Amino acid sequence: RQYSIMKIKNDFKFIIQNSKDIAEKHFSSVNILYSVFSRLEYGMKDIKNALYPYVMAKNKYYQDNRHKIICNQDAINNISFETDDVLKDIEKITNPYDKLLYALLFLLPTRRIHDYRYTKIAYKKSQIDINEFNWYFQGKIYINNTKNKKSIVLDLPKPIIDLINNLPDDTEYILGKFYSESTLSNKFVNITKIATGFSFTATDIRKLYSTYNLKKGGDYCDLVSNAEKQGHSLMENLKYAIKTDN
Repeated sequence: RQYSIMKIKNDFKFIIQNSKDIAEKHFSSVNILYSVFSRLEYGMKDIKNALYPYVMAKNKYYQDNRHKIICNQDAINNISFETDDVLKDIEKITNPYDKLLYALLFLLPTRRIHDYRYTKIAYKKSQIDINEFNWYFQGKIYINNTKNKKSIVLDLPKPIIDLINNLPDDTEYILGKFYSESTLSNKFVNITKIATGFSFTATDIRKLYSTYNLKKGGDYCDLVSNAEKQGHSLMENLKYAIKTDN
């Protein structure tokens, strides 16, 4: 579809004079706005220059605050990633798909919940090469569709394999169906309330696991490996972890 650069510049030139006000009122969306105009390679320099300082400010705010978690210390103390504790929590959950979702985020290095939203069961090996989806096949999850674009194969512990083997025979997606991102996020919060007595988001659990992984120790290779399984570099993992005094 054809578009006129001059018309776009004229229609949106108000951004240049009002960039501060726009950034303050739409702080969470300033990166998206900048990205839209960055895709128009010619003639958008003034608009991009007006937005750029606020994009950098937003990125700095995110990096400075990504370790923070909205929950109280009692709730944090109630979280465990030890297998026996997780299995006890899973017993409180009745739905087989909900049990599996909880296990995936607590018994493995905690990945983005998005990765499991796109995960299907492969009934033949050739399916795992379809990169639009992630796949469970013979005790492993093959991650193709993920935020950092880095494919990885996750070896699953026996408790997770057992949960998958006990799913209904007609299961296509390992979580029962394809969920919208917001619906699955809200679902996970409800599951954690049932299992732990407190409500946690998937991001909360990723942050808690990052802290657990770093405190657990191990050699450098172990730390790097676990960070990569989370979809992080080790440096990102350090930034993601919750800062504590001990």
